[in-house]
Amino acid sequence: MAAGAPDHVYPQLAPDGQLIIQRCAVCGRTPSFARVRCPGCFGPLKEHLIDGYGEIISFTVVYRPQSPEFALHVPIVVVQVQLMDGPEIISSLLGDSRLQAHIGATVRIATRETWSSLPQFWLDPDVEDDGRCE
Repeated sequence: MAAGAPDHVYPQLAPDGQLIIQRCAVCGRTPSFARVRCPGCFGPLKEHLIDGYGEIISFTVVYRPQSPEFALHVPIVVVQVQLMDGPEIISSLLGDSRLQAHIGATVRIATRETWSSLPQFWLDPDVEDDGRCE
């Protein structure tokens, strides 16, 4: 790992259920993965807390995982989430309603019952059960 490179998963889950992201102190850019300097202006990056809400901008459903350790979680709904206050991230959805995922659905960060080292999300409880991706 490069000198000064972050040694943790990005973004991190804070104890209070928020996400810790990096934001450039000069231009305000939020990189989508941990960096040493801002990828836009090379300015210093500072950690910021954001609410863990976002919107699904793309998704796919995995029925045949590459590793047997993920078989218990099939079907896995892999999502690309635009965080409301930050970058886009790749993640997965949790819960029985995960197959109701659709582009534009609001998601919130999962603080319990997660199985990945990456942050995971729940569909917003206001999403109706309309069977969109079954």
